Amino acid sequence: MTLDFPLSPRIMAERMQEAWRTSWRLFFLPRTSLFYDYITGYEADTAFAFAPTPDEIQRSLPNPCGWGTGMEDSAIHAGVMMAMVCDRFDITGEPELADCARKIFVGMVNLGGVHGVPGFIARSICPSDGCSVYPESSRDQYTHVVHGVWRYYHSPLSGEREREVCRRLIREIGEYARRCATPECEYLLLRCNNEKSSGISCKLLNVAAHEAARLPMFYAAAWDLTGDERWRDECLKYLDNALLESTRIGEKLEFYPAYSLMQVQCSMEVLRQVFHDHAGVQAACRKTMCRTAEVAEFNARHALHGDALPDGSSLCGDWRSFAVIRGGNHGYAVPQPPEEWRVAFWRIRESGEAAVAQLMASPVRRISALQLNLLQYALCRHDFKRIANSGFFYLQRAYWLAVRFGYITPVPDFLPRRETTACS
Repeated sequence: MTLDFPLSPRIMAERMQEAWRTSWRLFFLPRTSLFYDYITGYEADTAFAFAPTPDEIQRSLPNPCGWGTGMEDSAIHAGVMMAMVCDRFDITGEPELADCARKIFVGMVNLGGVHGVPGFIARSICPSDGCSVYPESSRDQYTHVVHGVWRYYHSPLSGEREREVCRRLIREIGEYARRCATPECEYLLLRCNNEKSSGISCKLLNVAAHEAARLPMFYAAAWDLTGDERWRDECLKYLDNALLESTRIGEKLEFYPAYSLMQVQCSMEVLRQVFHDHAGVQAACRKTMCRTAEVAEFNARHALHGDALPDGSSLCGDWRSFAVIRGGNHGYAVPQPPEEWRVAFWRIRESGEAAVAQLMASPVRRISALQLNLLQYALCRHDFKRIANSGFFYLQRAYWLAVRFGYITPVPDFLPRRETTACS
């Protein structure tokens, strides 16, 4: 790996401000208050030119999850961006961030409300009509929405009015999860039309180690925000086994996508803070977070392997023209963008997610000098004024975590300027 630019705090701060502006100017849609997976043009009127139509969504084309269409992960993006804004505010105290957080929160509320099914969290919302959603969600979408709402609730960025909505939304999610986590539903998060999902990413119980703590995390957040003891009781039904399974991450030679490791840390962060006075929970969460961070070191090396710079500016195109594969046990048709675009998307996003998974274990586990260099390299190597995929959201979260824990020096004379913070 060779560098032809210095890894200075100021350059990283400048790159992150470019990323921030691009996030809001091109990837955020005010109509839905959501961030989308990729853009198809560099002007506001072309950014979502090839988004699915309401009719296509109604017919679950190309699949019930919207995989490959640009409407796959808005819920995940919302949770990650909310956590990033909360981290940034803790460091800079920029008052303008309250408006940014509120906009992200509106998007999460929309994901839980436009379809009329309380507790169902849609993956995204149709840009053209502002209400159509694909019927199938995932455990991953719920994880980041719950984490993002929980972070917002405990942040000075939310007021009592917003916190009341947080309580309602998290209570509805808890009720939905409780309804789905039954033998009759095969422990699957149901689709919003009440049909059973594919089960690939919707299972709540009897799952792998990196997924084991999601259900108790949902219930713990509901208990924390509402004070209702029944959510504590629901959490305790699953907590001991979930924590035991979670500590087994990395015991076998398995590949974990970086996004799954980041989600483990979200679950552990909630459980660790909600059960702050329980020594056993604290010990298990610390162990899991440190082991997860260790596993994520491989992902960071893998994502930044070699000197080739992925072209993050390449536009995705129209998913309707892509080759289609049918994946795994679900058999869904998934459009495949051009390989060059897929590689750039994966490498940019994975490098951010792998760093987040490590940094969230701080300060108990320090990130290594090598891993910090890999992150700094990823922060500096891209032109964030011209980037067409959402992978750079995760690099922004990693940057602010690194600043928060003292790995990267903040630039006080550069960051808090109003013109660099505005999210409109």
